Amino acid sequence: HADLSKLGHELRSPLAAIIGLSRVLLLQLEAGTSDAATQARQISMIQTSAARSLSTIEQVVDLAKIASGGVLPRFQLADCRGIVTDMAASLRAAAAERGLRLRADLPDHPVMVCTDPGILSRILGELVGNGLKFSDAAEIRVRLQAGPPHAAEEPAAIYVCDDGPGIPAH
Repeated sequence: HADLSKLGHELRSPLAAIIGLSRVLLLQLEAGTSDAATQARQISMIQTSAARSLSTIEQVVDLAKIASGGVLPRFQLADCRGIVTDMAASLRAAAAERGLRLRADLPDHPVMVCTDPGILSRILGELVGNGLKFSDAAEIRVRLQAGPPHAAEEPAAIYVCDDGPGIPAH
């Protein structure tokens, strides 16, 4: 029940913001009291809330697919630096909104691994997103560490460092 309650909160909050902001925007338009800058700001807030809701829904659908065996990874050789860089770029604005800095520490050379880039990107985005939600630190750091050359057992590691409660070991 706790997971469903959390899901309800994750969907309810941005949807309530969308409904409330759109109602205010319509009232202002009808009354002729809204200027273009105010409208643009309100529409931007609506878009942000809608994107957050869509992201939550996509996560639920992905979890359902994984649970049913409907998601099979598509492995390919990929440079993890691009995956980390893209994820950090996509979440920097969200970090700034919370007054946090999101830093990516990357090696100077390619870190090639055989992975499903989409799945790895989603997992990394979830971990950093949780850090953004639950951390009070000034900075969240994502560190990509290249393993020793030709080491099949541990070719690379990605660390997400923040001061949130973390993920239980089990």
